[in-house]
Amino acid sequence: MTGQLAIRDQKKAIHSAITDERWVNALAKTRGDSASAERYALVAYRAAEANPFLYKCSPKSWQFAIADAARFGLEPSGVLGHGYLVPRRNKGEWEVQFQPGYLGLAELAYRSGKVRAITCDHVFKGEHFEHGVRNGEPFLNHTPGAERLPAVGAPAKGVAHVYAIVLLAQGGFIPRVLSVYEVQAIRATAKDANGGREGPAWRKHWAAMAYKSALIRALKMAPKSIEMRSALTRSEGAETGIDPTDGVVLLDEEPPQEPEQVTLPDGDMSDEEKQAIEAEEHRRAMDGV
Repeated sequence: MTGQLAIRDQKKAIHSAITDERWVNALAKTRGDSASAERYALVAYRAAEANPFLYKCSPKSWQFAIADAARFGLEPSGVLGHGYLVPRRNKGEWEVQFQPGYLGLAELAYRSGKVRAITCDHVFKGEHFEHGVRNGEPFLNHTPGAERLPAVGAPAKGVAHVYAIVLLAQGGFIPRVLSVYEVQAIRATAKDANGGREGPAWRKHWAAMAYKSALIRALKMAPKSIEMRSALTRSEGAETGIDPTDGVVLLDEEPPQEPEQVTLPDGDMSDEEKQAIEAEEHRRAMDGV
């Protein structure tokens, strides 16, 4: 009974924090309207029904996570694959963090105007598949089987590789291939970095998480907007175990770092960059609300 009362009190504290009028008004400055801000808070709160562990996280971290989702314009429900709320342990305390999904990263890449198309797929054993570098240019050829099944399981049964291909708006493409063993190594390291606890994303959506791991690595080599760079930094480390600096697997348990704040002379900034920096300033301002 005591535990149930504690959870009930925590739910009330979280709900109070994310419906606080001053905070919602500050969030509305990021989204541009209060109705949209309230929707993000409601969607996030409902998402916890699928992962009650989120109720253990501090109300303040809920505010930060929802503000991050609003800043990127990605719903944190997990339903659309755009973004998820993930509980993380930070210095002994549980905090909720917003993590863009692989479809969310693709959405941000399209918004930037620097990417023309993105393809993510898996390769079953026995399918024709070759990739590498030929005459200084990357290549990837994949012929799926005639009676191909979805990738089911964690890891997906019969899958040998996953890959992501990023077609650039100015021509050319960037492929990134991961073997199933590399994906499992990323998964294991992410689990270790979270104190041995694995969230539901890898267990229930292995293929999507594998695609995301490949896509992050491909997008790191592509031209990026400030918004895209920030989202990649947020995605690296905690959920996939990728070091933001060099793409190797993390071996420590340090929490993911905040994105760098980039400041450029006004005369050199595009409208897109100014809007992204302004949104970042709004998010940081909410720390004092």
